Amino acid sequence: MAIAGQGGYCITCDRQTMHVDGSKVNHILHFLIGFLTCATWWIVWLVIVIAHTERMICSQCGTEYRHREAMALWQDRHGGGAQS
Repeated sequence: MAIAGQGGYCITCDRQTMHVDGSKVNHILHFLIGFLTCATWWIVWLVIVIAHTERMICSQCGTEYRHREAMALWQDRHGGGAQS
């Protein structure tokens, strides 16, 4: 099974790394809990799925990916940025 991810600049590792979704919803667990509670838990499960936001983390160190901070640090270190 392949892990879906995207490349990004990690502020902790100070390099490009693969970032993966660190906030997966365990659907099998929620289904079983719902089954055991006569479908009452499925309401909570629905709220969790609707409110779920993707949280990308570095696959090397586990730091959460923050795009603005990463891009600012990369530009400072590598001389990137807008030229006038």
